[in-house]
Amino acid sequence: MIVSVAVVFLVLAGGSVAVSSYIDGVRVAVTGLPERQLAQNSVIYARDGSVLEVVPSEENRTQVSLDAVSPWLQTATVAIEDRRFYEHNGVDWRSVARAVAADVRAGHATQGASTLTQQLMRALYLDDRHTLDRKVKEAYLALEYEKTHTKAQILEKYLNTVPYGHFAYGAEAAAQAYFGIHARDLTMIQSALLAGLPQAPSRFDPWLHPVAATIRREEVLAALRDAGVISDAAYAAGVAAPLALQHAKVQLRTAEPYFVQYVVNALNADPQFGADAVRHGGLRVHTTIDGRMQKQAYSALRTIMRLPPCANQPLPTCDPAAAMVVIDPRTGEIRAMAATQSFSRSQVNLAEAVRQPGSTFKPFTLAAAMEAGMDPSTTLYESGPFQFGTWQVHTAEPTGVGPKTVEAATVASDNTIFAQLAIDVGPRQIREMAQRLGVTQSLNADENPGPSITLGAYSVKPLEMASAYATFAAMGTYHRAHAIAEIDYAGSNQQLKFTAPAQRVLSDGIASEVNRILGENIRYGTGVRAQTSDGRPQAGKTGTTDHEVDAWFCGYTPDIAACVWVGYPRYDRYPMSSVEGASPVFGGTLPAEIWHQFMQSVLVGRVLPHDWPPPRHPFVAKPWSTRYTQIAAAAAAANAASNAAAASSKAAQTDTSTPTDTLPLPPPTTTG
Repeated sequence: MIVSVAVVFLVLAGGSVAVSSYIDGVRVAVTGLPERQLAQNSVIYARDGSVLEVVPSEENRTQVSLDAVSPWLQTATVAIEDRRFYEHNGVDWRSVARAVAADVRAGHATQGASTLTQQLMRALYLDDRHTLDRKVKEAYLALEYEKTHTKAQILEKYLNTVPYGHFAYGAEAAAQAYFGIHARDLTMIQSALLAGLPQAPSRFDPWLHPVAATIRREEVLAALRDAGVISDAAYAAGVAAPLALQHAKVQLRTAEPYFVQYVVNALNADPQFGADAVRHGGLRVHTTIDGRMQKQAYSALRTIMRLPPCANQPLPTCDPAAAMVVIDPRTGEIRAMAATQSFSRSQVNLAEAVRQPGSTFKPFTLAAAMEAGMDPSTTLYESGPFQFGTWQVHTAEPTGVGPKTVEAATVASDNTIFAQLAIDVGPRQIREMAQRLGVTQSLNADENPGPSITLGAYSVKPLEMASAYATFAAMGTYHRAHAIAEIDYAGSNQQLKFTAPAQRVLSDGIASEVNRILGENIRYGTGVRAQTSDGRPQAGKTGTTDHEVDAWFCGYTPDIAACVWVGYPRYDRYPMSSVEGASPVFGGTLPAEIWHQFMQSVLVGRVLPHDWPPPRHPFVAKPWSTRYTQIAAAAAAANAASNAAAASSKAAQTDTSTPTDTLPLPPPTTTG
């Protein structure tokens, strides 16, 4: 150690040609040396700036600016670690000389001579090996670093870098780990304790070694007194004070676990970030979630689904689970993602769980047919039991009701008419329409879907359905659903903003017609329970799968789209026969009521929007004639003729007036 310190001193002081050559070698060795990336916590925020989650790194670190660190900790650190910090240029030559002399007198190492800047260089660029080579590089780097950084910048970097023990790195994490407060709120006595820890964090850990920590704190207080910062009385009070440790009050807990899980998964899957960046990169992730809407979504779910969700199996004492996703159609930003189940019991995010959507898929068939030219207000199909190969479809009525327009079939959610329409349009075209609108993931594996796709036979995610319906609300303009608005990197000015570019995926003329028809569905169709009382424009569609296993309602206004799903997550074959007064559960019952409850609360106080704007490119129908429409047309003609004949017969039977072409009988002839 004596040799090491002495040689370092001589090398840095200059001298022989050999020394000069050595310095040149050091310069080459450290040139371009990368700064070590310090792991630190990432933080996820809601739209209003409230913290949703702190994602801890292996090194619990939250980087803060120097003005967010108590002046007491700044002063105490300088006093105990490097009292000439503001006077030297990176290496304290006086301290080096004093350390060498002390070591020579003692015959062994007794003092260190590293400044704060040297310690920082060791943490950022080098390892902890006690070698001559490392000491020389450390000193050289400190001299060079001080040429380009101010003392304030160096102190800030130091206070965010060094270990304080108890898994805490940096002043902010240390303040929370030992006192449960932010670094800016540290007192003089608390700062004295923390300032003494970096020298030997494990040995002085106050949670594990309170006596050693108290002695070390006294040394720091003495350094403050000797520097004239505090009085003898303050020193005495500090020495007598208890450690007064407190566990963290700044909870590292998840406020919205399912949404946070979604955000973290998105970051992990993004090649620009990845899991390492989330765990170690100190990201400040600003999300799109609206705290007020999130609370209103929970309130709506719990108002209708009053019993707790079933944990293991359906019972009379529990309810099915329910989930809701809310999207801003104008941007694609996710505003709410809520569910009734507990994250502690199941980590499956129901917003991303795949389930059959039932008749909420029919609007995609409607849009695809209209894109091919079909006019829903005039095109007729025969409603009644229908079979296509082995596929049998029935209406809700026990017998057929005859020809019906596609518009009326949408409002009534007629399965048999949409089955025929799907065959005419083509299942692939329906799938492609759904994908364009926002169902971007779930249908990719189905290369050759069957016509049953129109009735929701292929599973999708509530998040995707909300996104697709948001595209209808945006008049055919698609914005990719996203949860992240902006990402900042802690300790830098680097900032990334995220927006979903607008994509025209459906003509506004067709979207306008879909909105009109789905508006009729809310006013007097299967979705009447969803209708709000303020008269604002709204549209939506119900969906129920076979045996009432899944129930849906997806709807929207011009500025909010929301999709609700109800079902048993672990029992995708279990019917909802009697739940919360609904027997059985259809999309038009509990899901529609949840949507209504949410919209009633979230729209209070909002300016009543005008109706959807008139389309710039109104829908223009084309000739649409298929085998099934011809059958329906013939049936309609036959029905019309039959009705006309029946009406004529009825008129003849009930008419008692004298025919105008009959002469009166002559009076009787009399004889006499």
